[in-house]
Amino acid sequence: HDMSGVKDGQWIDEEPGVWAHHKHFRELTGIRHLKLPYRLITWMRDPVARCLSQYYFLTGTRSMSKSNISDFIFEGKCANFQYESITEPGSDPIHTFRRYDFIGITEDFSASMLVVKYILNLTLHDILYVPAKDSHGGGYDDRGNKFVPSIPLAEQPVEIQKLFESHKFQEANKNDYEIYAQAKVKLLRYMNSIPNFHKELAIYNTMLREVALKCTPPIRKKVDESDCYWNDNGCGYHCIDAYSDAHRNQTSLYIRNE
Repeated sequence: HDMSGVKDGQWIDEEPGVWAHHKHFRELTGIRHLKLPYRLITWMRDPVARCLSQYYFLTGTRSMSKSNISDFIFEGKCANFQYESITEPGSDPIHTFRRYDFIGITEDFSASMLVVKYILNLTLHDILYVPAKDSHGGGYDDRGNKFVPSIPLAEQPVEIQKLFESHKFQEANKNDYEIYAQAKVKLLRYMNSIPNFHKELAIYNTMLREVALKCTPPIRKKVDESDCYWNDNGCGYHCIDAYSDAHRNQTSLYIRNE
């Protein structure tokens, strides 16, 4: 779509543009200087699942922490982590939630992507992707570290499950839980209001499976950045573009027939 910001993680140098990266919202000082209308979209996941994922990533994949899981939970890395990332100074959960055009849900990723399609007036081909940084799919991160799979809450020892269920953890993540719950409600409203949403979601998931089979890059210790937008972002896009070119008319006809 000829937009700036696609090929690197720097703030856009001209409008229209797209920016997607791991940053705290308060660091995005350039947003106040935008002249064109913009959409603000982010993602959240269940606070427990996010905490466990970070624990295994930092202690396993990156070996940056030697904490045991019970200590890690209350070291501060699992206390409103998402809220602190997406909020503005002096804000609160209600205003933070309203600040965003949409907050996607990781556990309902495909449905959230389909909502983004409608918000941004895109096509199904615009939102195709192959997964990256899937700790359960093997492979390496962008530093060459082999992924260590996270262990879900249901498979954790009973004492660890109780820590996550404790009032202390719930209170430490109160803002995360509040926005996450509101985002899930808003997603459901979109799903119920968009015509033929579930039929299109089924088509989209079929396309994603086909793209995953055709376009998932081979596992390497170092990412082939020539096939990525930048670093390990948007990898496999040459193959995805070819898939889209070959199936665009077929998909449009299928959706109309549905």
